[in-house]
Amino acid sequence: MDVLNERIKWAYQCSQKWEEGLYQATVEQGQMNKYLDSSKLFKNKKLALPSPTADEPIHTYVHDLLVDVFAFFKHVKQTKQKNGQGLIQWEQLGVLSKGIQTTGIHSICVLGRGTTFPNISCGIKAASQQDFNKNLLALFEIQPVDRVPAVELVIQDLARSAYGIFLNQPTRNFVRILSIGPEWNFRLVQFDKLGVFYTKRYNLQEDSEFFVRLVLGLASTDPKEAGFDNTITWRPVTYAGKPGVQGKLKARGMVNSKAVEYAIVGEGPVFRGNASLAVGRDTMGWEVVGKGGKHLFVKDSWRWEGSQAPEYEFLKVIKKKKIEGVVRMISCEVLSETRAFRKCHGHDSADSEDDSPGNRIKTRTVTEMYGPSINMFETVERFLGAMHDAIQGHRNLLLSAGILHRDISVNNVLLGQDNAKDGWRGVLIDFDLAVFVKNDEYPPADSEILIEVQGTRVFQSVMVLHGYQLLDKGEVKYHHDHLDDLEGFFYLFCFIIFRYTGPDGERQEAPSELNLDEWYNNEDIAVPMRAKSKFINKRQLRELLKSIPDFWGEPCRTLFRKWHKFVQSIVAQKKRIVAGDSKLTMGELRSNADAHYKTVLGFLAEAIEIVAESKGQPASENPPVSGAPLGGSRKSP
Repeated sequence: MDVLNERIKWAYQCSQKWEEGLYQATVEQGQMNKYLDSSKLFKNKKLALPSPTADEPIHTYVHDLLVDVFAFFKHVKQTKQKNGQGLIQWEQLGVLSKGIQTTGIHSICVLGRGTTFPNISCGIKAASQQDFNKNLLALFEIQPVDRVPAVELVIQDLARSAYGIFLNQPTRNFVRILSIGPEWNFRLVQFDKLGVFYTKRYNLQEDSEFFVRLVLGLASTDPKEAGFDNTITWRPVTYAGKPGVQGKLKARGMVNSKAVEYAIVGEGPVFRGNASLAVGRDTMGWEVVGKGGKHLFVKDSWRWEGSQAPEYEFLKVIKKKKIEGVVRMISCEVLSETRAFRKCHGHDSADSEDDSPGNRIKTRTVTEMYGPSINMFETVERFLGAMHDAIQGHRNLLLSAGILHRDISVNNVLLGQDNAKDGWRGVLIDFDLAVFVKNDEYPPADSEILIEVQGTRVFQSVMVLHGYQLLDKGEVKYHHDHLDDLEGFFYLFCFIIFRYTGPDGERQEAPSELNLDEWYNNEDIAVPMRAKSKFINKRQLRELLKSIPDFWGEPCRTLFRKWHKFVQSIVAQKKRIVAGDSKLTMGELRSNADAHYKTVLGFLAEAIEIVAESKGQPASENPPVSGAPLGGSRKSP
């Protein structure tokens, strides 16, 4: 909810022209007139509204009105669209009572059924809350009679519901909720990956036809119009005599770019970045199987338009260069954009381009399938091998392809497949925040990254965090470089060896000297910056070394000590350069990239060799690499 609450501050009222064009094609005017003339709830095409009382509350009348609308329009023909996704059918309508005692808000929900929903059919009374949300088609929230809240409070109330809908319906592109208040007023609020916007307040009696049109639009039988991604569908199946569902996902294929239909493994995404699931990138991953039985990974995410090169541009270069230890792409495509459902009949939701908050583009990439995240290691050797090959892949990315990753995290380093050869024991993924580096010139850190990578704050370097402070003060921008990512890998190493006592997720509390809780702080950048600076500046490591679980052994303690000293020296050099107290320039320090990589890879290769020898196993094909000087002006190859 944190990112959503932050974006609520950016909520704005949409343009009058956008409102007037909304759902114009949902119902023909002749049908609308027929309903308004025939319904007993209308007089001269205006609702005959009672005065709300405790005995006859608003939500009861609104519920009856919705029943009346759906009863008249239920004859809408149910057919299949060209893409094979069946139209949504109205399943059930009811009042959800949960939470009414504390907020006074009633929620009237319309459930749907069909290939859009994982739960093919779900009743209100029989369903759990989670299952209920999975089949939600439309939501109407009724404000209590005794208050007329400001629009900001209305949006905050609706945000909780929107978050739950996005959480339980991963194929949602946007959520629109109709808020109905006392004095028979109503307004529409839209939540999408860009933020929040809302209509002006309308009157249920004066704007009766518009209200009916909104009801039918929100509960549209067209999945795309209702806010769903129509490239993912579900159908009922039977497994071992038990009912279940089978998902299908359409994506561009490798041959001739024709659409390919993959079978989804499970009943939902195998990964989702919860920090930005309602508003933001909302990165999610699906495991799928092709016709040949090969398992692949499909990633969907929403990126800022124009902020930087899209991920697939980096993946194309990686595929062409055949870089080991880095994710290999099968195909990529653009699925949608927030601009598509923020426009209506050519009119944008914002009054002017200056008022528009921008645009997010939903992209889908299909890649090879690898192992789980690196924290799911089974042995010390596999963990160290994965770290080594991911860093080696990171090196080759920069020196051979001119790509800097910039988002090191526990979820972005995967274990290789079982029995993977050297070079593929660990795999670096997720290039949403990557940049191209040309002629040793690193682009300045983008202010948007401050919002985008809150979920991986724990792995950001001291100088990147310091750079954000400089950015806030309007001072010179800091340029994120390869040393910041190597520092991020070091924090990843610490994150694992200080917390995990063995395989299968066995953990312990991190030592207090690490101040790991402060590394996570997303509210005040100064907090993780101070905590990490204190950790890196430590001269006495005895207590920290004692707190490393015995599972990791002496080779990992030695590795920690050497790597810590390396990072300590680099951070100290950068601080002196930024302060103007060093003859060495930042460019000269960065130009020795190959030496920096050789130093860290040498630490890891040496530890891997010692661990292997202690167990009587053959050492890795990668021999230890001797240490290299930390500074200097020797150019990378």
